[in-house]
Amino acid sequence: MPSRRDRAGARRRHRRAVRHFRRPSARRVQPKLRLERQIYRGIREAANASKSLEHREQAKKVSDLRETLRDRGLYIEYHPIVITDSQKVFGYEALLAAPCGA
Repeated sequence: MPSRRDRAGARRRHRRAVRHFRRPSARRVQPKLRLERQIYRGIREAANASKSLEHREQAKKVSDLRETLRDRGLYIEYHPIVITDSQKVFGYEALLAAPCGA
């Protein structure tokens, strides 16, 4: 007859083998590993990545505009608005422009 120690070892091996060969439906469901959660997590990560990209692009545009303003790369032109019938100046319009070739 096998000793107590041998029987305990046999039971442990049996339990391990049974755990290993269980059907997937008999496994305990772990909510953190469910497919739906993984899909939603992926969608959230993609949305955050796109926001991050948009944020970087906007920051780059703002940085470029500030640099252009600091270097005085833009200038303002004033043009008269003339009433054609009387040839009188009605007012002025201001246009913000960049140097040619910029």
